[in-house]
Amino acid sequence: MLKENSKAVWQYLKDNAGNETITLDDIAEATGLTTKQVNGCVLGLQRATEKKPAYAYRTPGKITKEDGTEKDVKFIALTDEGLALDPDAE
Repeated sequence: MLKENSKAVWQYLKDNAGNETITLDDIAEATGLTTKQVNGCVLGLQRATEKKPAYAYRTPGKITKEDGTEKDVKFIALTDEGLALDPDAE
């Protein structure tokens, strides 16, 4: 069972499945969480154990900022297991 913040992050990622350019900032802005909170939630979703697969992954990329400079970022998306996850299941 996911905690409320993780559920909000998961829901945003699920609602935007197929968008391969989602960043921590995007999720924070959409959910009202801080980037630090979002990062913690994403880390939890990425963590695989013997009993559960990873539900999210990050892909390195670059974005162009408003001033024209490039910034290294990591894009976040759900795995197939993450898309199929029931966030209320034990």
